[in-house]
Amino acid sequence: MPMIPSFFAAATYTALKLGGYYCFGTVANKKLEQNFPPLKFAFIKVASGFVGGFLFLLAFSALVGKRDPSDFEMLLILFPVRYIIWLIVLGRCYKLFERRLILVFASLLGTFVSYFLDFIMWVLFGILPGMEMGIC
Repeated sequence: MPMIPSFFAAATYTALKLGGYYCFGTVANKKLEQNFPPLKFAFIKVASGFVGGFLFLLAFSALVGKRDPSDFEMLLILFPVRYIIWLIVLGRCYKLFERRLILVFASLLGTFVSYFLDFIMWVLFGILPGMEMGIC
């Protein structure tokens, strides 16, 4: 039976992402000597990631059909999507399109932060009860 995240899991994942991206935004402000609101950055990044990931999954599922890739394969396949989303969000929020080298490295760092937050969520999925529910 396929499993989907429960409401509790979705809320936990969203809170974890918002907190992680808030921290990233706070550090980015200090390092880049800017003053973009970290909470606004976190919400923009979470929303962009959700929309981008959803659109990618729609396109990906249309391409592969019934084949069910492993979690590891999906994490690898998602890397360029996540990286592009980070490029766009950091470029727009922190006006980094003119500072390309900083944008490239900050986006790589952000992509790895996303994976680190996913790892934390993966651990929580194994520890906390009620994190997923079956569907027909």
